[in-house]
Amino acid sequence: MKKAILVKITLMTRVIIDELHTTEELMELAIPKLSENLMDNPFESIDEIVDDTECPYEIGEEFGLSIGVEVEVPDPIDDDLYNHNFVGTIVGFKDIYAVVEDGDGDCFDIEMERLIKL
Repeated sequence: MKKAILVKITLMTRVIIDELHTTEELMELAIPKLSENLMDNPFESIDEIVDDTECPYEIGEEFGLSIGVEVEVPDPIDDDLYNHNFVGTIVGFKDIYAVVEDGDGDCFDIEMERLIKL
């Protein structure tokens, strides 16, 4: 049985920058270092692991969908996608939308009622 879990992570890094700096300059230095810290030592950054009670895993059950299920979007509309017969895997839920990841790793919010379970 699967369930939704929230993982809280705090990242911190040190950057050396001129006293008069813009936020953009600071972020250009900090973001790559933060990403590197997370990839090199992922467990050191975890603050808390708790059950997700706001968006539980079962949110898609009324549509017969769950995390990890392969789905197809037969007729994309609006911002869904730009190609037809899209196939992807559900990686999360958001209200009445499923977060579907395509083969390239791109994620899209798609209305669950529009998805066909493969």
